Amino acid sequence: NMSGWNHFRIRDAVSEACQKPVAFVNDANAAAYGEFWVGTGAENDCLIMLTLGTGLGGGIIIRDISLDGEHSHGSECGHVIVDTSDAARMCPCGLRG
Repeated sequence: NMSGWNHFRIRDAVSEACQKPVAFVNDANAAAYGEFWVGTGAENDCLIMLTLGTGLGGGIIIRDISLDGEHSHGSECGHVIVDTSDAARMCPCGLRG
């Protein structure tokens, strides 16, 4: 969602600046793991969380393991078309609706 950043190696830049290993996850997976770790899911073995932001996302945690899937999209809910007209807003993914 941030044009111009496609080839910027942000993980390497942050790692170099902090002199620590760095990993990134998407917002929905991070929110799900946070709720599982210290939030409302802390007393459960499994958690499913839906997030609403730039799209409809989700995170799934089973026994302390985040089901991220390929490219961290394992539990994303997908593209939901709500406007089928030719004037529908263009999504950052390139689809309308």
